[in-house]
Amino acid sequence: MPRQLNEEWTADVVREMHLYRITRQELASKCHYSLTYLSLVLNGNKTFSSDYAKERTKAKILKSLEEIKIDILTEIEMEKEEVEERPWYEYFNKT
Repeated sequence: MPRQLNEEWTADVVREMHLYRITRQELASKCHYSLTYLSLVLNGNKTFSSDYAKERTKAKILKSLEEIKIDILTEIEMEKEEVEERPWYEYFNKT
């Protein structure tokens, strides 16, 4: 039996999860999927009943990933603003 490749979008999801340090558990929770189900999809081992079901699952995963990324970037931006608002002398205060 010839080897099959995963779909490109699943590789992109895994790459972005790694880049943003998002765990499979976090993504599964955001999608309201079990960790097992998400792993089956991302590993290319899930057989879908129809193309519609496959596209719906893909859309939900991509949307949830994007929401998590926005949350992360917002948090980083807020931390940056907090640091920029400190008076210069607080950077030298070690107490």
